[in-house]
Amino acid sequence: MFMKLMYISALALLCFAGLAYLGTLFWWADLFAHFRPHMAVASAILAFGFLFCRRTWASLACAALVGAVLVPVLADLTYGDPQTPTPDIRVLAWNVHHRHSDPPSGVEMMRARDADVLILSETSPKWQRVLTAMSDMYPYQLHADVCDSVGCQVSLLSKRPWRSVESEKFAFDTPPVIWALFDRPGGGEPFYIVAVHIRRGVLPHGARQQRKQIAALGDLIRSLDGDIVMGGDMNATPSSAVFRSICTATALQGTNIGLSASWPALLGPFGISIDHFLTRGIDDISVQHIGAHGSDHVAIEAAINLGR
Repeated sequence: MFMKLMYISALALLCFAGLAYLGTLFWWADLFAHFRPHMAVASAILAFGFLFCRRTWASLACAALVGAVLVPVLADLTYGDPQTPTPDIRVLAWNVHHRHSDPPSGVEMMRARDADVLILSETSPKWQRVLTAMSDMYPYQLHADVCDSVGCQVSLLSKRPWRSVESEKFAFDTPPVIWALFDRPGGGEPFYIVAVHIRRGVLPHGARQQRKQIAALGDLIRSLDGDIVMGGDMNATPSSAVFRSICTATALQGTNIGLSASWPALLGPFGISIDHFLTRGIDDISVQHIGAHGSDHVAIEAAINLGR
């Protein structure tokens, strides 16, 4: 019976791994791509299990499956320099979760991190009141709350003034996007910071609206003249078709793409990585995970040297 379960598990993993490669054709198949690291671990366990039970061919097949699953994952990994000691700017991106049960803990974390710019998602009216109280530290704030569902608000907070700031909701039932133009510290060409929260695509309607949002976001990013840092909850892991479509539409590149999970925070390292920074014209950037502090997402922080 135990051996039969092992064979069924191996067959199921083979099917899931195959479906993950069909994400560009079927939105629902791409959901499996988010769990490629988990598939690799499960396949490795089965490979050792079959080897222990002297099922050599089954063990080799599972080992090959580990490789097939990991190839797209490893291909997307990018690593920057270690934490930059004196960055020009630090940007913290965090989905605070609209049902966050302990906002004071999140505020304490943000004050302690002392980032120059905050990109925040799901900033409910309750959260916006909390953030307004942080105006002593972040006097420049924009809360984009034109949305069609609970938890789709996006906020941008900054210590330094921006030259200009705009927000727009590109498609029905998708979170708005904020983009702000900042002067470069020390002089040079100005640069943009873009705050995003990509819509979830776990149901047909969500997948359709997600595609519309990404296409419109791509048009926006390509129209902006200058270097760009875009961050936020992208609801996509690096090896998924959705993530690749974001990079293709915007012509931005991933930065410090690793295996560290950011959601759900409750699962720790067993979650998936869906919060990211993407850039254009900026290469010197390092990203670290800060912690959840009561949210279901882990906050991420980018230390960036902009150059001149």
